[in-house]
Amino acid sequence: IMNIKIIAIVLTCGDRKEFLEKCLKSLLAQTVLPEKFLVFDNASSDRTKSFLENYSSDRFIYYRSEENLASAAYSRALRMAFEKYPDAWFFLADDDSELGPDTLEKLLQSPYFKKETAMLTCKRVDIHGNIEKTERGFFNFLKLDMNPLPLEEYKKEAVSVGVSSFMGMLINPEAIRKIGFPRDDYFLYWDDVEYCFRLRKYGEIILVPSSVIWHKEPRTSRQNLKTRFGITLQRQAPEAFWRDYYGWRNLV
Repeated sequence: IMNIKIIAIVLTCGDRKEFLEKCLKSLLAQTVLPEKFLVFDNASSDRTKSFLENYSSDRFIYYRSEENLASAAYSRALRMAFEKYPDAWFFLADDDSELGPDTLEKLLQSPYFKKETAMLTCKRVDIHGNIEKTERGFFNFLKLDMNPLPLEEYKKEAVSVGVSSFMGMLINPEAIRKIGFPRDDYFLYWDDVEYCFRLRKYGEIILVPSSVIWHKEPRTSRQNLKTRFGITLQRQAPEAFWRDYYGWRNLV
């Protein structure tokens, strides 16, 4: 484990300084520390920008985008990190995520942490500790939607899955060399699903349930979503209809 180099990538989303600060603290408190952590500032407000510009750690790399790239920023950040650290494994996190103290160590201790595995992923839970089950599972091509991993599967030491959201991914650099990066043009929805399709051309995607990542933004603060990625035409706010466009476009 000590010889493994991990680069953590944290993506900001709007003005969530309080979430971001806890996320960074949890990375610095890992029993196995990342070599570096790159924060990709997705055109956040001045408050978050000021916090990041004054953040001090010898493991910290800060990059600011002047335009909000949404989740497409993961592709840009991963490219930047891969160019500088082509032999590192890359751990992805949103600013509203928080790691347990041994989240990375649990992934590295898994017998599936090996060169043949494309990616390992954490168990993702909400602020109450409930499993966000729609974030791990298999894509159903008949229904064009996610089949969540059954809860009993989380009792296993490890389980192969078809799809994982970006939050909590630990990606093998050899897989990146073979299949490349997430697609920028998906912008917002289903880019993680499409990327998982390609990752599985290299090797398995393994969920390690003992490795936990907390999703700290309360679900109640979001709009009601009919499906995992909000692909529904039943939104209450007309100004949100543009999200439906991208959702359906990318799904098709």
